[in-house]
Amino acid sequence: MLYCACLVVTVRAGWVAGGMVMSASARSAGLLVGAALSICAVVVLRAAQIPSMQAEPVGEPYAVDVALVTTLVSEALSFPTVSGAAHHEAFEALHAWHRARFPAFHGALRQHDTLNDSWLFEWPGSDPSLEPVLFIAHQDVVPVEPGTASGWQYPPFSGAVAPCGDWPGDCVWGRGALDVKVGLVGLSRAVAELAASGWRPRRTLYFWFSDDEEIGGASTAALGRVWEREQLDFAFIVDEGLVVTDGLVPGVSMPAALIGIAEKGYLTVEVRASGGMGHASMPPPTTTIGDLSRVVAALEASPFPAALDGAAEALFAHLNAEMKWPERAIFANLWLFRSLVLGQLESSRSTNALVRTTMVATRLRAGEADNALPQYASATLNLRIHPRDSIDSALEHVVAVAAEAGESITVSVVDGAGNMEPSVVSPIDHPGYRLLHEAIRRQLPEVVVAPGLFVAATDSRLLRSRSQAIYRFSPVRVRPDDVGRVHGTNERIRVGDLGWAFGFYRDVVQHAGELEGMD
Repeated sequence: MLYCACLVVTVRAGWVAGGMVMSASARSAGLLVGAALSICAVVVLRAAQIPSMQAEPVGEPYAVDVALVTTLVSEALSFPTVSGAAHHEAFEALHAWHRARFPAFHGALRQHDTLNDSWLFEWPGSDPSLEPVLFIAHQDVVPVEPGTASGWQYPPFSGAVAPCGDWPGDCVWGRGALDVKVGLVGLSRAVAELAASGWRPRRTLYFWFSDDEEIGGASTAALGRVWEREQLDFAFIVDEGLVVTDGLVPGVSMPAALIGIAEKGYLTVEVRASGGMGHASMPPPTTTIGDLSRVVAALEASPFPAALDGAAEALFAHLNAEMKWPERAIFANLWLFRSLVLGQLESSRSTNALVRTTMVATRLRAGEADNALPQYASATLNLRIHPRDSIDSALEHVVAVAAEAGESITVSVVDGAGNMEPSVVSPIDHPGYRLLHEAIRRQLPEVVVAPGLFVAATDSRLLRSRSQAIYRFSPVRVRPDDVGRVHGTNERIRVGDLGWAFGFYRDVVQHAGELEGMD
C-alpha cells in the first residue's frame, strides 16, 4: 500500500527528473530524485496519519417492525398526491389515512392553520426556554410523465410490494418512494410510538409536511413569512436531502451517508436574439436562430470556474481516512494533487456539480412558420449556483459570454421562477449535525458519514432566516442505477432499507427532543 502511494508521487516527479538528467549534471538529477523521495515520504506519512472522523456507535439501533412499516409505506404511496390544487382530494384521502394510522400522533401534537393541504404540527416541550427543532417532509410528488406509465413494472400509485428483480428481496414500488414519503411516514411513526409510550420532549418539536415542494414551495414561503413576523427561530432544521450512497464516492468502497450542509442557489435566465423578419427564400447571412445557437454553444464552452472548497472539500476530508490507497494518499495531500483531483471531479456529471456553478439550456423558442424568418429567438437557461458564487456574479458571467455575440443578444432574469441565492454553509461542529451523524452510525455502523453539498432544492431553502443550522438528509440508500428513478420511471425503495430508515427517524426525533444545550 505504501508503495502504491509513493508511486503516485514518483511518477509525477519522474517525468521532470528524467528531463533534467538529459540536460544537467548527475548531481543535480540526484538532488531532484532525493527531493522527489522526500515528497513521497511526506505524502505517505500524511496519509498514514489521517484520523478517522467517524463517530463511534453508542447504544443499540431501534428495533423496527419491518412488516408493519412496509405496509405503511405501501399505503402512503397509493395516494396520488401530485402537487397542485387539482389533486386536493388525494391529499384529503392521505390526511384521513394519516389520522387513522397515527392516532397517538394527532392526540399529542397541536395542529396549526396553514395554506391549502399543507400540515404543521407542534409538540410542546417541557422547557419553553429551549429553541425548538423543525423536521420537514413533503406530501406532494411529481406527476408521472404522460406516455411513461406503461414503462413502470408496477403501476406508479399502486404501492406494490414485489421483488426488486436486480437486487435480492422485495421493493416497495411507487411515485414518492424515494422522494420522499418515507420521510412523512417515518417521522409520523416515530412520533406516534414515542407519544404512545408516554414520552414527552424537553425541547419543543415542529413537524412541517408541505403540499407543494415540487412546484416551488409557496406554502413553505408563506409559513416562513409568518415565522418571521413571530420571530420564531429554530436551534436546527432537518429536511430531506442527500442519501446513503453505494459506489458514488471516489475511493470509498463502503456505503457513505452524506448530510447536506449547504444548498445551491437557483437562477433562471432568458437569452434572446433579435433580428429582422422576412421570407425564408431570401435569408440574411446570419439569423436570430443562428445567433442564439452560437451563444448557447459559447456558454457551454465557457463553464463557471471550478474549485474544491467548502462543502465539497469537507466531504472528502471526512471520508479520507476510510479511503483505499492510492486515493487515501491523494486526498490527504491536496496541496500536491488538488488540480489532479479537481480534473477527475469535473469529468463526472454528479461530482462536477459539486465543484462549480452549473448552467444548461432547458428550452428554446423561435419561429411560427416554416417559411418565415423569426424576429426573435430565445433560450431559457437554468443555473444552479455554487455557494462561492451569487446571482449577480452568475449573471455577469452569462452577460459577458453573450456579449461577444453582438448587440442583438440580450440577457434577462426570469422573474417568478424561484430564483434564490445559494445557502450559507451550516456548521459541522454543531449538536444538530452530531445528532444526525450519531443516529446514522447507530442504525448502520458499517456506513461512513460525511457532510456534502446538496445540488437540488428543498423546502428548507425558504426558511433560511429561521436557522443558521440546516441539515439535509434522507435515510434512503441509493445505488448508481437508482439515480434516474427519482422523478423518473420505476421509483422504488428496498424493503431491506426500511428498518434502519424508520429506526433513524425514531432516533433523531427522540434525541432532538431530549437535547438540552447547544454546546
